[in-house]
Amino acid sequence: MPIRNPIASFVAGAALLGLTMVSGPAAWAQQNATPTAEEAVVPRPVHIHSGDCQNLGEVVQPLNNLAAPTGDRVGQARRAVQAESSFTNVPMTMDAILGSDHAINVHLSTEQIGTYIACGEIGGVIGPDGSLVIGLRELNNSGYSGIAFLAPAADGASTNVSVFIAPVIGKKGGGGGNRAAEATPAAGGATAGAEATMETLPAVETPATTGAATPPAAGGVTGTPAAAASGTTMMAGEQVPVSLMEFAITMPQTLPAGSVTFAVTNDGTVTHSFEIEGNGIEQSLPNQLAPGETGMLTVDLTPGTYEVYCPVDGHRAQGMQLEVTVA
Repeated sequence: MPIRNPIASFVAGAALLGLTMVSGPAAWAQQNATPTAEEAVVPRPVHIHSGDCQNLGEVVQPLNNLAAPTGDRVGQARRAVQAESSFTNVPMTMDAILGSDHAINVHLSTEQIGTYIACGEIGGVIGPDGSLVIGLRELNNSGYSGIAFLAPAADGASTNVSVFIAPVIGKKGGGGGNRAAEATPAAGGATAGAEATMETLPAVETPATTGAATPPAAGGVTGTPAAAASGTTMMAGEQVPVSLMEFAITMPQTLPAGSVTFAVTNDGTVTHSFEIEGNGIEQSLPNQLAPGETGMLTVDLTPGTYEVYCPVDGHRAQGMQLEVTVA
């Protein structure tokens, strides 16, 4: 679990406020930041890539999804601008991250993984404690900008990466939840200049030019089929596509009750596996998956909440776990 440094949180919050406050007090009065139900529950994938925001390369490290906190709102709930956050410990040193060009890129949602809403190159001035704060600029007129805070972890071999995004205050229509209709890629899939929109992803994650995710190939599972994310209605007996990477699990988070077959693909670079636990059920793939392999697991699910995770070599503790709901 990543270490949350109080000083880092203060710096991150201050930087995020600076990025979002663009129109002064009048904008605060106009902004209704009460989150919708969709905004509170729909996660946003975020990755570290090689390259820069205009020329994104391969996914170097997936980060934990950005999500807004849930629960009762306190303080100035009507005026406060709710930020979404993600905290991940990645198995790379700061020197390795800064040793070549890298960028952090944010997707609109798992369902619309081909639409990008904020991006920032990793670089700048290192603080006295070895930390680095970068800005994430708005893409695709999404209405969101933010920051990322990177700091060396205590083990000396990894880095804690905190990502924050929030609506741009004063922007017309800004902050309307997961704004799928407004954050739309330009024709051909990319915007000129700093607002580059399309990532160069592995084949399993490369979106079509329409902004929809690439469906599974006929007769098999291709890995990260974003079209089958949490909002998808599925029928009992259908295959549930699951993608495993370092260190994240991508799959629908709402499943039907009854017989469900998980088609699990290791899209990472090391061995992974898949296990589901809850409501008296604990089942896993019979064999671990080498990179590129796919395994099938059929489970009879009753309504309730389950945990899915990778049981290999402490991967669960590094972020390869996900809560799913069966209804």
